[in-house]
Amino acid sequence: MADPAFAAAFGSVLVDRAEMFRADKKIIFTLQSSAPLDKGLCARLLAALEPEFPGFELKIRNLFGYAHLDEVALLELTEELKGEGIPINGFLDQAQVSIQGTAITLGVRRGTKILSEVQFPRVLAERIRERTGALPTVELVLLTDQAEQQKQVQRLEQKTAAPAIKFESKKSLPPLKVDGLDLTDKPATVFHGKPFKPKDLTPLKDQGGEGGKCMIWGDVFLSDFNGNFS
Repeated sequence: MADPAFAAAFGSVLVDRAEMFRADKKIIFTLQSSAPLDKGLCARLLAALEPEFPGFELKIRNLFGYAHLDEVALLELTEELKGEGIPINGFLDQAQVSIQGTAITLGVRRGTKILSEVQFPRVLAERIRERTGALPTVELVLLTDQAEQQKQVQRLEQKTAAPAIKFESKKSLPPLKVDGLDLTDKPATVFHGKPFKPKDLTPLKDQGGEGGKCMIWGDVFLSDFNGNFS
């Protein structure tokens, strides 16, 4: 014998129709009630009917008045859409639902772009009309919690308070001085090899015979050649 809660829930429910889809092994019972039926009680009803229809998947489609649409019933409809392949994922977790007449607002923390691309607001509105007979407007709103808002404000304040970078003109280098050489600022003329910047200069008299390779830098005041190329 059914308990009083179960009997009361289905006592005034009308069976609108039952549809059997043999190819899909599925039976859908369309039940009409004034308010949304409890999900747990519907599961109990299907479990009681399963022995009568072995091998078939049983489902309930609940028709009810739009005036009784609440947050729980709305989110159950979104779960139906999720089971049918709409990529809702976890975007509606901790969603804030507002129902003002036929205007429905869903506040979500992420996923508004994807949900809009798959036309989730339109699909949900059509599902609500299918079940209630009324077509609402569904709007998605991106929520940002207070902690995240405070972090954004702090980041903005830090950027605003950051000191401006001061660019200084490049300082001119001091003139090159080498003891024993009369140097000028006139650049040297390269007649062989590659130009170089003199540094760590060693006077030729201190170079010694075992110094390895060296480069001689200075002024040519006389040239002479003795010997032959043979």
